[in-house]
Amino acid sequence: MVALGNALAQLQIADFTRRMRFLANALLQCGSKAASLLLVVAGVPLTVALAVAGLAQLAAGELVLGKDGSLRRQIFPRYSMLRDVAAAYRAGGPLFGYAAGDLYVARAGTVALSLVAGPAVMGSFGAVAAAYQAIGGVVQSALQVPMIARARARLGIGYSHHPAWFAVAVALACAVPMAAVVSVLAPVLTRTVLSLPHPGAAGWLALFMLALPFMAVTRALLFDWIGDAHYGRATRAFALLAAVLTVCVAVGVPAFGAAGAAEATAAAEALTLAVLLVARARRV
Repeated sequence: MVALGNALAQLQIADFTRRMRFLANALLQCGSKAASLLLVVAGVPLTVALAVAGLAQLAAGELVLGKDGSLRRQIFPRYSMLRDVAAAYRAGGPLFGYAAGDLYVARAGTVALSLVAGPAVMGSFGAVAAAYQAIGGVVQSALQVPMIARARARLGIGYSHHPAWFAVAVALACAVPMAAVVSVLAPVLTRTVLSLPHPGAAGWLALFMLALPFMAVTRALLFDWIGDAHYGRATRAFALLAAVLTVCVAVGVPAFGAAGAAEATAAAEALTLAVLLVARARRV
């Protein structure tokens, strides 16, 4: 229910963004999170609190958007729902594959580790992996700006067309300093800030930070392709990353445990970037 509510909320967020109602959008999202936090503090189980707050956000969003909200249009479609779904998948099939690959890459190491590690290790590793994904999310948010600029220029609705190297420069400018700082502060972050009991947590975080620059440059290349409407090329590149990560996880996790999962992420990102750079050089 929580996952479905989050997915439906993306339609509302798109409506608010299209109408440039950023304040209403921020109030709804932050208000729902505050409500869920209060419910948890009051003793309500976390999953129940998230579901209740998510449903309340959906209802409030529909009231604010009015009769033209996208959720209402989807609930009472003018045409066949199955036909609409099939048409949408045909139009965005490559991007659906890209999103599925992104989800797999983000979860593969954690899922594989859970098969061989105990709850104590998984608790610490989950916190470290979540920190890496959060930092990576900040970098990818920065990379979406040149991607949108390229898409707008391609569609003739904008005048700024960033060259291909611009996104790579943004990726390196964001990822390298962040990776260096977090790696140096890893012992403090894991022991003092996160209070993780496992002694190897700082090393895991440093290994994830080793993957960050490679990940950033890879996503810069993929976002450039998406901005230029090369969706199939971007999806195939993510499929390559997923395949390489699978091999690295299969080798690293049984041999080295949590450290192997972090090492597999860094190795997969580095190897995939090397393949993409070679392929790009040959194409040019």
